[in-house]
Amino acid sequence: MSLTAANATIFFSLPALFPAPVQIQQFSADEVLDASEVEGAETAMGVDGVLSGGYVNVPFEQGYTLQADSPSVAFFDQWFYQQKAILDTLNPNAVITMPSLGKKWNMTKGFLIGYQPIPVLKKIAQPQKFRVRWQSSIPAPA
Repeated sequence: MSLTAANATIFFSLPALFPAPVQIQQFSADEVLDASEVEGAETAMGVDGVLSGGYVNVPFEQGYTLQADSPSVAFFDQWFYQQKAILDTLNPNAVITMPSLGKKWNMTKGFLIGYQPIPVLKKIAQPQKFRVRWQSSIPAPA
């Protein structure tokens, strides 16, 4: 089994703006996406030293890093500015497939919580970052 991310694909479905799923392309060479860890339980310790806990639903966050010249930057631009125009949120779903691991993840009900409107400019334009908070992330065999 390989660990390469070179064959990973990410498709966003956002019917309010695009009639067909949009493939995200031209990721940064050093980072395709990052994923936050989530807490599996909420706990509290009583004054008597007894720990109690329970399951609480929590959102899941991912950051996407795209080359500054990626055509997919336009997808995030349109998503952000359409929300600004309608003063409301648009909530996509996504499918991330990683053949090298034989896995895919179905992401549901996303919110664009981080938007970098222009790249950092150095000798060359640096990658742009976008952050999405998902209601759920469900792994499955690919």
